[in-house]
Amino acid sequence: MLKTFVAGVIFVLGLAASCPLSAADPAAWNPAKALVRTAFDADLELYSGGIAGQNLGAAYRSINRGNYGARLNFGFFKVLSFSVGYLYSNQVRTLTTTLPQGTAELRSLNLNSFYGNADFNLIRLPRATFYLSPGVGLTRYAARSFDWITSTSTTSYPIAGTSAPTANLGMGVKITAWRRWGLSFDARDFLSTGGELPQAAGTGGPCPGPSPNCIAGFFKVPPQNSLVVSLGLVIKLL
Repeated sequence: MLKTFVAGVIFVLGLAASCPLSAADPAAWNPAKALVRTAFDADLELYSGGIAGQNLGAAYRSINRGNYGARLNFGFFKVLSFSVGYLYSNQVRTLTTTLPQGTAELRSLNLNSFYGNADFNLIRLPRATFYLSPGVGLTRYAARSFDWITSTSTTSYPIAGTSAPTANLGMGVKITAWRRWGLSFDARDFLSTGGELPQAAGTGGPCPGPSPNCIAGFFKVPPQNSLVVSLGLVIKLL
């Protein structure tokens, strides 16, 4: 997968390099004029790539999980546009706590992210646009499994999925290869908040022991960082 990304990056950068630079405007830059754009345009971006997810503070080791998604980009300003997107990844995360009585292990099976962004078009060439894209959204972690492991047995409990507010910051380039078709390369970092795991009502206070309804005392989910690198197909709608 990593070789595919490297080849894709080289191809996209080669296309961008072949685009001639537009002539510089000798007049002073007017921010208000830069925002004005008469035509509304929109495109749909379908992308796939790799994702490296770790707890906050840990180094990224590799692009080891796939991701798939779609992004709708639209706007009528010259240097500012907007986008809404969806990301799915089979991103397995594991948290482990070792106690005198045994080991508690929590797994999250995959994630779904929904997000909205403001895209700042930093450099616009005749066939390429380089952008910076900050945004916010919500990440939904799918159903989890909780395992209580001792020297004599292993007991598993299903745990309901949870959601977390998420911020993201991306940058990349979009290349117009044909009239209504293009390619994109995007690198984006997602940061999700942590928090306590769900705990059933009526089990207030410290957990007396692991059970389906009382595991919050064993874990505090740390903030999660996911670095997403993707190649996309851009379809111009308007």
